[in-house]
Amino acid sequence: MNGFGSAIDHAFELQAQHADAVAFVETLARELAAAVNNKTGGIVKIVLLDQEKTLNLGKQLGRAFGLLRPQLGGDDEDRTVRKYLIARSGTSEARALWEVEFAEAGYPVTVRGPREKRVEVCSSAADVRDAFVDAAADVRVGRKLQSLLDSGTSEPETTAQLASAAEPPSD
Repeated sequence: MNGFGSAIDHAFELQAQHADAVAFVETLARELAAAVNNKTGGIVKIVLLDQEKTLNLGKQLGRAFGLLRPQLGGDDEDRTVRKYLIARSGTSEARALWEVEFAEAGYPVTVRGPREKRVEVCSSAADVRDAFVDAAADVRVGRKLQSLLDSGTSEPETTAQLASAAEPPSD
C-alpha cells in the first residue's frame, strides 16, 4: 500500500472524533436546557445554534450578535465549527450566553464567555463539562436568564421552530 489507505483511515478517525465532540456538546446543551426549563417553568429556552443560523438570527435580534462575523471559506466542511448557546423567551427576546469552537479533530474544544475575555481550552469531555458548569454559574448568565424570565410569558417555541425562524426565506 502506498500510504493513501492509511491516510484516509486517519482522516475518517479524526472526523469521528470531531463528530463525538460535537455530539457531547449537544448533549450538554440539552442538559442545560432541561435545567433552565425546570427553573424557569418553561419560560426560557436554551438552544445551541450553528454559526450560520446564529448569524441569521443575529440579524433579526440586533445587538445580541453585533460582534459575530461570517467566516470566509469554501465548503462548509472547510470552516471552523462554531456553535452558540442562546437563551430565548417566547417573546422573541434572546441573549447569547457563550460560544463553543471545535478543533478540526474535535478537541480541544474552546468555550468563550460568558465573561468578556473568558476563554477555556478543553482537552477532554470532562473539561468541557466543567467549563459549561462554570459558565452556567456566572452572574452574567443569571442576569440574562432573569431578564428573559421577567420579559413575560408567551407561546413556547421548539428548537426546530427557532432554527427554522433563523433560516433565510426561500425564494
